[in-house]
Amino acid sequence: MQRGTDDAWRAEEIATTSRANMRVALEGLSALGQVALARVDGNGLFRYRPASPMLAETLPNVVEHHACKPLAVVRSIPASPAGKMQTLVDAFRFRR
Repeated sequence: MQRGTDDAWRAEEIATTSRANMRVALEGLSALGQVALARVDGNGLFRYRPASPMLAETLPNVVEHHACKPLAVVRSIPASPAGKMQTLVDAFRFRR
């Protein structure tokens, strides 16, 4: 979703693209909404919409760092403010 802020996605497309079932896709989309990274419109379309410029700037760095050193990112979660960081991480985790 991050690749294009104007792109709109149906939950089914997210599930297919991420190779997850529908429940998992909806949980991930809900988590992205909770951390103010995605919004759903009245037609059920999801869009990448960071709530602030700081989020929009920070997320690519987190994604890149996680790709290179996932364990370092996971280990940093307990040191972060309770709840928000875990919700962000959970938004990227697709459980099958």
